[in-house]
Formats: sequence, C-alpha cells, structure tokens
Amino acid sequence: MLQRQIVAKEREGLDALKAGNVERFGELIADDAVLIDAHGSASKAQVLQNVAGFKLTEYTMDDIKLVPLSAKSGLIAYTISEKEFLTARIRGPSLRFFPVGAAGKHVGLSL
Repeated sequence: MLQRQIVAKEREGLDALKAGNVERFGELIADDAVLIDAHGSASKAQVLQNVAGFKLTEYTMDDIKLVPLSAKSGLIAYTISEKEFLTARIRGPSLRFFPVGAAGKHVGLSL
C-alpha cells in the first residue's frame, strides 16, 4: 500500500509536468529537497527553473522498488524514460530515488 501511495504521488508530479503545471509540480517537492541526477545536484528552485522551459509529453516508470523507512515514508527507486515537447528528444532511461515523507513531498534525490 505504501508503494502504491508513493508511486501515485510521483505520477501526480509527472502528470503535472505533462499538463504544463509547474506550480503543482513544485507543490509536491519539499522546500529543502536536494535532487541529484547525472548533471549533479539541484535545489527545488533550480529544478523548477529547469523544468519551466519544457513540457513532458510522455513518460514510463519501470523497475519500481520501495525501501520503507517508516510506516508512512519510504525510499522509491525506478527507471524513467521521458519525452519532452520542446526538445522532442527521448531522455532515459535514468534512475531516480525519492525519499518521500508522510506529507507525500519529495525530500531526497533523483538520479
């Protein structure tokens, strides 16, 4: 059940990007989150600045795994493939890890 809830919250953020709703995407990320990918680390503000210039058109999440941290939080890892509208290029697969707190906000990192 915890994995289903966390994956649903992750999809909510990705679906917000598909809809062009960067504001909602930002609401789903904790203010003090640090996200890490192949380009290095980024704050919430940097991530929001980076995604403001594109609209996600397609994505798939594969190999989803959850490591529970408590009854209400866990670390999720998955492989994602994304297609962006403006660049029309397919990114991925990449791997993301998201510790998600009880409030359902990302508090950790993305690879």
